[in-house]
Amino acid sequence: MAKKILIADDDPAVSQTLKTALERSGYEADIAANGEECLQKVLINKPDLLLLDIMMPRMDGFSFLVAIKELRALTGSAPQMPVMVITGKDNEVNRSLMTHEDIKDYILKPFDLKELLSKIKKTLE
Repeated sequence: MAKKILIADDDPAVSQTLKTALERSGYEADIAANGEECLQKVLINKPDLLLLDIMMPRMDGFSFLVAIKELRALTGSAPQMPVMVITGKDNEVNRSLMTHEDIKDYILKPFDLKELLSKIKKTLE
């Protein structure tokens, strides 16, 4: 069974590029355009990995991480899954890596698809 990966990024070009590359690599991929949509899809679809952009409308990546942690603590129903941060700003990465236990890796935009796929494979092993 293919591993499910959710892509949370507000840039449609980035999201579609990632979705296509992931599906060609044998993964099942879905897209969320903002943090609120990401939270809904995580709770319903329970992905095996989340690729999370930090700067998104309506709920940014940091707010998403806080919300999922709170849901886990309150209800126990929010899934535990590894998170890979995808960001264009290195200072966001440093801050996010220190504040949330689910973050397993990060990659800076613009990213190399081969490097990203290698990181994904390593994270899912």
